[in-house]
Amino acid sequence: MGSNKRRALRRMESRRLAAAELGLNSDEEEEEVVAAHGGIEQIEEARAAGMPEPSNTPHAINEDHAMLDGAAHQQQQQQQQQQQQQQQQQQQQQQQQQQQQQRKRKAPLGPMSLCNDAFTHRIGQRAKQDWTREQRIDLLRELADLKADKSRLLRELSEANAHAQQQHQEASKYRNKYDALKGPYNDLLAKHRRVTGGAPQPLPQAQLQASQHQELPRPRHAPAPLSPRQQQHSRQLKQQRQGERQWEHQPGSVEGPHALIQLIERPDSSSAQPDGTASAQPLNIGSSSTRR
Repeated sequence: MGSNKRRALRRMESRRLAAAELGLNSDEEEEEVVAAHGGIEQIEEARAAGMPEPSNTPHAINEDHAMLDGAAHQQQQQQQQQQQQQQQQQQQQQQQQQQQQQRKRKAPLGPMSLCNDAFTHRIGQRAKQDWTREQRIDLLRELADLKADKSRLLRELSEANAHAQQQHQEASKYRNKYDALKGPYNDLLAKHRRVTGGAPQPLPQAQLQASQHQELPRPRHAPAPLSPRQQQHSRQLKQQRQGERQWEHQPGSVEGPHALIQLIERPDSSSAQPDGTASAQPLNIGSSSTRR
C-alpha cells in the first residue's frame, strides 16, 4: 500500500505542477487524485478479503473499457473475414460461370453435341430421384445407344471426307488432262486460222443430224460419202435416165404397123456418162426413121 500511495502522491504533485503551468484549478486535481487513490484502496481491500473488485472504481472502469474495445475489435475482425470469404466465393462462382460459357462457345454444333446435351439433361433429371436397379440399367442402355450413334456419325463423317477427297482427286486428274490438251488444241486452231483465214465453220445441220443418228460405224469396203456437189450430179443423172426410159416405152415411137422392132443395148465409149456408166441407145431396125 505504501508504494501505491507514493505513486499517487507523485502523480498528484506532477498534476499540480502541470495545472500550475497551464493555469488550472488545483482543487479539481486534488479531487481526481483522491478519487483515484480511494479507488486503489478499495481494490486492494477487496483483493485481501477475497471479494470481487468493485465496478465503480476507475481501474475497473478502465478494464471494462479495454474488454469492450477488445470485443469490438474481434467482432470487426470476424466481419472482415466473413466479407473476404463472401468475396472469394463470388469470385469463384464468376470464374466457374465464365468457364462454362467458354466451354459452350467452344463446343461444336452438330449431332454429337446434341447427344451429349441430351445425355447430361437426362442425368440431371434423374439425379434428383432415387435410382433403382432398372433405372440404372435403362440409363446404361441409353448411354450405349448414344455411344453407338456417336460412332456411326463419326464413321459417316470419315466416309464423306474420303468421298470428297476422291472427287477432288478425279477433278484434279481431269483438270490436268484438260491443261495438257489445251496447248495442242490452241496450236491446231492457230494453224487452221492461218490456212483458212478465219475460224472453223460448223457442220451443216443436215449433216450434223445424220452424224448424230448414225449408230454403226461405216465398213472399210464401203465407198466414201459423196460431197454435196457429187450428190447433186448423181440426182441429175437419175432424172435423165428416168426420162430416157419413159421415152422408150412411149407408144408411137416406131413408124409402121408391121415393123419388127428390136432394141439392142450396147455400150458405147462415146456415150459414156461422167460417172463411168454407159448409156443405153435404142436402135430401131426395119423402120424408115428413128427418133433421135
